[in-house]
Amino acid sequence: MVHLVLKRSLGWAGLLGLSYGCCLGCAPTLREIPRGEHPMNGGAAPIAVDSAPPPARIDTVQPEPDPECAWADGQWRWEDNRWQWQAGNWVRVAPDCYYADALMIWVATQTGKGILFYTHGQWYQRAGGLCPTPPVCANDAQ
Repeated sequence: MVHLVLKRSLGWAGLLGLSYGCCLGCAPTLREIPRGEHPMNGGAAPIAVDSAPPPARIDTVQPEPDPECAWADGQWRWEDNRWQWQAGNWVRVAPDCYYADALMIWVATQTGKGILFYTHGQWYQRAGGLCPTPPVCANDAQ
């Protein structure tokens, strides 16, 4: 009887979401890099680009190499006048650093065409200033 009540109140999508949530509760959590915003001054300069990036690719998350490492998602980066995929990886983040994700901004012009600007993702110190890109963690399980 409970199953029928859930089925009526949640529908098929709700039941699938409920079962998916239960499965997620059993899975280990993925330690991700700390994130924050680009600072108002001193951040990465925007670049005019020809197009938005392609859809994100699916990365295979390798086994965690070290409890001190965090997962950085893969992303498209504008390099050499084209979009290039940077695969995700485990990295060793300095304690006072965070990552600001890439930004895409469309600016309208008087001609109506507009310009698309891209600001690449960047590592920053919480106290201000840039952080070096964290080193990739070695994964002996690969």
